Amino acid sequence: MLFRKKGRKIYTYRVKSRRVFSKYSPLRSALAGVLSVVVLAVLGVVGYSVIGPIVIRVEQEKEHPTTVPEPFVVENATTTITTTTTVTTFTTPQETTATTTTIPDAVENPLVLQLADDVMHTPESLTQALTDAKNAGYDAVVMPMKQYGGLLYYASQIAGTDYCKAVQSALTAEEIVTMAEDAGLIPMAQIVTIADYTYPLYSFESGYFFANGTDRWLDNKESEGGKPWLSPFAQASRDYLCAVAGELYRAGFTKVLCADTQYPHFYDSDLQYIGKDVSDPKRRADGLAGVLNALDAADAGCAYAFDLYTALNRQEEAIRSDTLAVQNAVITFDYYMFSMPFYLGNDRYDPRGLSVADKTALLLNVADTIADDMAYLPCVSHRGLTDDEVTQAVEAFRAAGFGTVFVTE
Repeated sequence: MLFRKKGRKIYTYRVKSRRVFSKYSPLRSALAGVLSVVVLAVLGVVGYSVIGPIVIRVEQEKEHPTTVPEPFVVENATTTITTTTTVTTFTTPQETTATTTTIPDAVENPLVLQLADDVMHTPESLTQALTDAKNAGYDAVVMPMKQYGGLLYYASQIAGTDYCKAVQSALTAEEIVTMAEDAGLIPMAQIVTIADYTYPLYSFESGYFFANGTDRWLDNKESEGGKPWLSPFAQASRDYLCAVAGELYRAGFTKVLCADTQYPHFYDSDLQYIGKDVSDPKRRADGLAGVLNALDAADAGCAYAFDLYTALNRQEEAIRSDTLAVQNAVITFDYYMFSMPFYLGNDRYDPRGLSVADKTALLLNVADTIADDMAYLPCVSHRGLTDDEVTQAVEAFRAAGFGTVFVTE
């Protein structure tokens, strides 16, 4: 049976509608013109919002190219501990020697300024920073003597520091102490701990190794500038850090803050090749705690320096170790990071809308819980605060019973 083809059904407007929407209609032409202008405007705004940042980023990349490290490839690991190992031992300082300079009169409630890293780069910038700190009313300063990456901004006498080019200053630690004291300031020091990729260039055994015990781990391919890092599990690392702290303490620094006790970035493949030391949470935490415990026992005026916000967010892993035996700490209170409600255990805290004094009281409850048995001193971060608000925070800590208060620039 053949079916009759019905053909395509055609839908049309009524005559009146066809006249109005005819392509020859003036109204249609006007509407099309308006619509075209609107579409072009929208495309212009969207295009600028999308393309504009890309153009800006391209220009920035021309001036400051971004390099993305690749994970270390095991097949390229050619350096082994058996070929170039340098064994270094240190004696932990047990007593201090008197300096020839006059220490400023004791201050009952010193206000301490933590200097920025770059002020240590030249004697002139350090002199100016010390003068500015005294004029601003500070009683003491913390000078970053060992900075991120392991560079030393004093003429260290520790074996190997010249070889790996860690030393960046011709000034001795004693001379820097004298500069601070001549400015009427109490000298304190800060050192990074295992955030150091310089010293392992000299002391191979202080770095990380793969599970086979011979191939050394780098944070990138050796051919592309991969760097070793201090391992908290290596006794050589602990000995070196204690030697640095002892050298500074004997030079006259009254306190040595130990900061950046954190692991470098590991790729998933790194965690497999290095082993459980860096993949198991407890071993990781215990490794960091071991470094801090060694510094605490070194009789070099050491204190564990960390940030309250990072500790609250479990990024300060040493805090989680049940082997941590540190007695003293300096905790940074970064008010800028505490702008939204947060939890500590089952307790909810809401800092929104609080005055500086009330927020300080709230954060002190958090710090007391996290510090546990450690005696600590507060450090006010200037970030996000006006000068007046910094003063209010200092006064709030004074009212809470703290004598010494630190402030970061």
